[in-house]
Amino acid sequence: MYVDASSLQCKGTIILSPHADDAALSLGGILCKRMLEEPITLVTIFGRSNYLRESAFQSNWEIVTATRKYEDFAFTNSLGIKLRYLDFPEASLRLGSSFDKIFSKKIHTEDQFPPDLVMIIREIIDNERPKFLFVPLGLGLHRDHLIVNRLSRELASHGAPIVIYYEDLPYAAHVSENEILQHVLSVCPTLTPVYVPIDHELSGKVTNLMFYQSQIGEFELGVVRYYAAHWKQSQPYERVWASDSFELLV
Repeated sequence: MYVDASSLQCKGTIILSPHADDAALSLGGILCKRMLEEPITLVTIFGRSNYLRESAFQSNWEIVTATRKYEDFAFTNSLGIKLRYLDFPEASLRLGSSFDKIFSKKIHTEDQFPPDLVMIIREIIDNERPKFLFVPLGLGLHRDHLIVNRLSRELASHGAPIVIYYEDLPYAAHVSENEILQHVLSVCPTLTPVYVPIDHELSGKVTNLMFYQSQIGEFELGVVRYYAAHWKQSQPYERVWASDSFELLV
């Protein structure tokens, strides 16, 4: 991983979330733990959406987008962090409303970056000068998640903050540990896992996930609880992957 020397003078954390709710699902415990370097900015990239949990793909994306944006702001306001909600259309609007279209069959896809995406994310990073950048691993092979994952490597080629990868929930709960390890190796072979205990924060994470009622119900909350405890039943964790000492984050 590339670490820009200027990042030593930078401060704060940016979290890239493909959609509203992805960061909350994957990093909600760590955010409740208040351990990341502040200020923290959540950047939701594919904010234009037509998907609802109970009724799947909708024809009126404007209403769905407004709902999801409201939920994202409620979540970030509850934690006192900044939100940048971008308007890029998600995969179902770009490629068609079908699960076969929005999920890839391979880790390294050739999907094109949406026009201006790289430039806009670079501008956000240049303006905020964060020390750390959190991005999804792309587990589950959702095309939007894979694009954001690949975006981190595009940024690194031009100098970037220290990159930390998070495990995409709920998808991470539906693949084997061996599949996760193989995926991580494909993304970056020098990554090592960091287990962050969230025994005191899990209930807060679940409470905050309820802001996303258009996307998350009891089933999804159950998946989150299961995955947090599946390494060690008496101790829930969130796991991230980093090439650098996680002590730098505290």
